[in-house]
Amino acid sequence: MSETRPHCLCKDHPAVSAASPAGAGVRFRIATLADAEALASLHHLCSREQPDGFLHLLGRPFLAAYYRILLRNPSTLVVCADSGEDGLVGLVSACLEVGEELEALRRGRYRLLLAALPAILRQPSLIAAVRLRMVSLRPGNAGEGFVVGHGPRLSFWGWSPCYPSAGLSTQLFLEMLRKLKERSVSVVSLEVDRSNRKVELIHRYMGARLVQEFVTKDGRKRLVMEHHL
Repeated sequence: MSETRPHCLCKDHPAVSAASPAGAGVRFRIATLADAEALASLHHLCSREQPDGFLHLLGRPFLAAYYRILLRNPSTLVVCADSGEDGLVGLVSACLEVGEELEALRRGRYRLLLAALPAILRQPSLIAAVRLRMVSLRPGNAGEGFVVGHGPRLSFWGWSPCYPSAGLSTQLFLEMLRKLKERSVSVVSLEVDRSNRKVELIHRYMGARLVQEFVTKDGRKRLVMEHHL
């Protein structure tokens, strides 16, 4: 079910890391399990603005269940931008070992399916896409056809279209790279849909290298890129 996701990884205060250097009332912090609903709402809002997004089609209840699973997984790290009164306005999710994260999602697959059921009933055409992703979570198929299957991985990066970024979105992403480097990560992979040219160019500008291009089982052209930390 991965799309592109920890509290136990935080070496700072359990909830808070360094404040945003740009100020503006926004601070960057490690997300906790209590943030699952807010992360789901933010992910849903951001994905509607991104070409070829899929997980948001399964609805906010699905995304809330998804983040609860991820935030309980020791390998997952989520850094969010907290604006205070306006809540969470940005997030970057990653994992130290994608195989562990995919296994956590596989174990929680029935909870995810139950949470996605209302969306599937409204739009039965989602069934085929959900089935493909469920197959990709089977032991031995981890990551096959959608994401890289092992190693550190960046899963999702989003900023609320309703909240001015003023460069904070990029700073949030760089904060995630710093957090990963603190955890001895030297290379982290990510996937970008070929149709999402803007995000591809942003990653290239920040130094990411293209290492692979492939077509998913549902026909999407995907790029695998790497950031060297």
